[in-house]
Amino acid sequence: MFAQINLKTIDGEEKAFKFLATASTAYRYRQVFNEDLMLQLNKLRVGADGGITAGDFTIVNNLAFIMNAQAEGKDTKKLNFELLLEWCDQFSAMELMTHAPEIINLYLGNKETHSTPKKE
Repeated sequence: MFAQINLKTIDGEEKAFKFLATASTAYRYRQVFNEDLMLQLNKLRVGADGGITAGDFTIVNNLAFIMNAQAEGKDTKKLNFELLLEWCDQFSAMELMTHAPEIINLYLGNKETHSTPKKE
C-alpha cells in the first residue's frame, strides 16, 4: 500500500513524504532493527482518539523510516541506525507521533472510508 503523508519539517515547511508498505516491510524492519515488527506493534496501546497512549513510541519513527525508504527505492541493505537518525533529524520531536495512526494504519492496510452505507 502506498501513500503520501504531509509532514512538517524542522524549518516549519510542510512536505509530502512517500510511504510504501508491502509484504517485505516486516523483513526489512527486522533486518535494520533486529526486532519483530508485529511484536512491537502489539505492545502499543491506542486510545479512543486513535493516538498512542503507551508502548515504545520509537516504533513509529522506525516503521516510517523503513516505509519511506521502500517508497523512495533506497537500497535497504544499506540502511542503519545512523541513517535513521539523519532521517528523523528533519522533523520536530513529536511530528511523526502526531501522524502515528496514519503510519501504522498504512502498514496494517487500513483505509479511511468516506463512503456511507446505503441501508441503515
